[in-house]
Amino acid sequence: MSMEEPRTRTEELAAHWAKSQPLIAVFVSSIVTQVHDVDDILQNVALVTARKFDQYDKNRSFVAWAIGIARNEIFKYYEGKRTTILNTDAIEQIAGVCESEPLRGLDVMTEDRLRALRACMEHIKARWRTVLEMHYLRELSPARIAQQLDISQANVFVILHRVRVALRQCVEQRLRQEGL
Repeated sequence: MSMEEPRTRTEELAAHWAKSQPLIAVFVSSIVTQVHDVDDILQNVALVTARKFDQYDKNRSFVAWAIGIARNEIFKYYEGKRTTILNTDAIEQIAGVCESEPLRGLDVMTEDRLRALRACMEHIKARWRTVLEMHYLRELSPARIAQQLDISQANVFVILHRVRVALRQCVEQRLRQEGL
């Protein structure tokens, strides 16, 4: 084993983590509502990924692997607490969304993209708009939105996913039509 190998592996881990951490944070914060607890869980996920990085299969998605670790850390967090969490199926659905969707929203939004988004927002369902406003403008957690709208938390996640997909498709279509 050369002296260069551990450094290369460390750099590889750092690159994967830097690229994936925002998405892993979205996953964790969509299930755990306390900000300081989200930070603690993310720190634990980072430590476990570092400790187990030699077990990571490069043929798999790093995000999927790290979200699996995050899922385990979330279950550990809720062990012994009286707080109810989403059922396992709902957590799996959220994990699937996070594993499959790139975080395009973290990119700097251009004026053209923002204009297209505004136009697309005019055409979304009223219920979807309400959920979006509650989540992004009023910064309510999915659990709180579910409570206020008298729907399940899993339904809130589904609505957020569907509206994001619909808006992304609409924006991309408008930008293509404008030749951008």
